[in-house]
Amino acid sequence: MEQLVEDHRTYVYSPFSPVLTAFVIFIVVVLFVFVFLGLVGAAFGRIGFSAQAIALLLFAVLAGSFINIPLFTLESREPVMREAFVTVFGVTYRVPAAPVGSRKTVVAINVGGAAIPSIVSLYLLVRFPDVTGFALVGVALVAIISHLVSKPVQGVGIVSPALVSPLVAAVTLLLF
Repeated sequence: MEQLVEDHRTYVYSPFSPVLTAFVIFIVVVLFVFVFLGLVGAAFGRIGFSAQAIALLLFAVLAGSFINIPLFTLESREPVMREAFVTVFGVTYRVPAAPVGSRKTVVAINVGGAAIPSIVSLYLLVRFPDVTGFALVGVALVAIISHLVSKPVQGVGIVSPALVSPLVAAVTLLLF
């Protein structure tokens, strides 16, 4: 692991427990079924996505959630935690193994959780520029509330309750 951190190569790491991973896979399979049955496809069809494009995006997000692209490395004052498990907001995270005495933290972007959704969002903003103001207000509200409920956890990073951000985004969408 030390070699991967030092070289800043892309690495694969699943922070989720096997039970949570199985649950997420089950949900994605159910979503795939809904997409192909047209229940969700009709909503996305109105904004220009085909059922096949949605299925591809869902698969890409799921597969991409296991890929982190390192951006830069930070030096910390305290040694990074050795292999451990941390439970925050009811979710148990596996802290990846770090070399003994290491004080380096890699800041990375998750492909499935950040890169793909950002690309899709930018595509939609270009396609529908008249909603940019609403989008900026929505992003600001979600960012503020996410900041308020998040907390740093040694060895894991910044953690927030899983459903807070999506629920705030959904409520903001309904208000607009």
